[in-house]
Amino acid sequence: MLVLSAGAVLVLGILVAPVIFGSEKYFLEEILVRSQEGILMGTIFLNFSKWLAILTIIISVFEIYELRVHRDYFALITAVVAVVTALLFYGYYAPTIMQMLHDSNTLNSAFDSLHKGSEMNAKIMTFAFLILAWRRALSLRIS
Repeated sequence: MLVLSAGAVLVLGILVAPVIFGSEKYFLEEILVRSQEGILMGTIFLNFSKWLAILTIIISVFEIYELRVHRDYFALITAVVAVVTALLFYGYYAPTIMQMLHDSNTLNSAFDSLHKGSEMNAKIMTFAFLILAWRRALSLRIS
């Protein structure tokens, strides 16, 4: 689940976003204005963040159990980073960006900072997912 979730973040950012924000390349005319593209992409991220909320529960339950059995503090710290960044994406970045998009409040430095913060958060979250998956794969080999 962790690797698939990391892959989903990468697919959304690397493949989906450029298509959404470059739709005129595919339709040979501008069908959507930038704000509509933003709302469309924001809705995709908002829906994806619901999966992240579920994933945080799964990670938390699993890692609490694993901590009681194996005492792997590196995995615990990585899990905390993964959970915190996923919850930030779910509870702060995605809904706040969507609210700003709906309010047409995107042509300012506050939106730019928020968007850059969400991108950095997504990168950290993806990295944490991959590190945690790697650590869990190692612990399966050791067991």
